[in-house]
Amino acid sequence: MDISSLKDQLSDQFKELKDRIQESSLYVELKERFDLLPGRVQKLIVIGSTLLVGFFLFSIPYGNLSDSWFYEEQFEESR
Repeated sequence: MDISSLKDQLSDQFKELKDRIQESSLYVELKERFDLLPGRVQKLIVIGSTLLVGFFLFSIPYGNLSDSWFYEEQFEESR
């Protein structure tokens, strides 16, 4: 298998998953409710969601880094 076939296979699987999600009743209901909101509220929801996801993606590596600083400090004290 070469890279291009793996890329195509992954792309096809992603499209199938996206189609399944978009066909679900929960997605349709949430999309309709979102579309009924005023434009300003929609923009706030998108920005807030993006910031929340960004915070979680940033907090995981930062937590590991802060733990490593703590363990290094403990090691230096006990040395």
